[in-house]
Amino acid sequence: MSTTVSYKSPFLLNLLTLEGCIKVIERKHHSNDVSDIKSYQVIILKRIVKSLSTIEFVLNKEVDSMSAYGILRMIIDSICIYCFIYEKEDKDEVEFRHYLYLLDGCSQYNKLISSLEMKNEIEKKSEDNLQKNNCDLKSLQCGIENALSSHNYSKKYGKDAGKIIKSANWKYKLIGGKGENKYNWEDLYKEIGYDCDLSKLLSNYLSQYVHGLFMSNTMNPQAKSHFHIIYSLLAEFTRRLIRSLNRTFGEENILENLEIDSQKLLNSGINFHDVGKRMKELYGK
Repeated sequence: MSTTVSYKSPFLLNLLTLEGCIKVIERKHHSNDVSDIKSYQVIILKRIVKSLSTIEFVLNKEVDSMSAYGILRMIIDSICIYCFIYEKEDKDEVEFRHYLYLLDGCSQYNKLISSLEMKNEIEKKSEDNLQKNNCDLKSLQCGIENALSSHNYSKKYGKDAGKIIKSANWKYKLIGGKGENKYNWEDLYKEIGYDCDLSKLLSNYLSQYVHGLFMSNTMNPQAKSHFHIIYSLLAEFTRRLIRSLNRTFGEENILENLEIDSQKLLNSGINFHDVGKRMKELYGK
């Protein structure tokens, strides 16, 4: 098998595995209600898998590693958030962080919309749609705030929980924690099991490309070294996400009931020896 296919194989197999896992779990968890936490996890997972397919297209068809770095950072952050929130053993903590995460998103979006000045050139229809979406989100935010105010942590921790809710701080370190009671991105990578060196790589190295800094304008976007780095990180973080799925949906035996698309597997160019080796690695944990 060619080297070109070889270094891609772990990621491609992980992507097929994730697609197969989602097929299993979304049969049972397919609600759009944000209070159905398992179904909301599936929504996050489907978005991540869509982004994984997109980055493969950008790398394989467009041969554009610079754009892929930006997508890669988004994917890694999304996987980090999923693992950080939904792997917690305490179900109350999962639920509390889940609603805080939603509240943060709603409140930030509503602040953005309220600060925008509607220009004359914007069509009335677009303005109406924007206002309707904003109204829907405000209603959603109200429901989320009610869920948080009646949560077990609000009853247990009182004002300390209220302070966290007020700032929509889903990254809090401790309820009642003093000072800057909030994980930064490097801390979050560490929280899900990655060491300090990798955390700094993700925060600093990828930022060069995400923010269009010096390196993104001087490096050859088609250099093989970029592709090896990106595919290696994709393989590692998709492996981490599969482990997380097994932890967060383990009772549903998703790995045992896995449905991998055989045609996609054939079209991927993955050697079947690699498939057996990779499956053993994944299922053996």
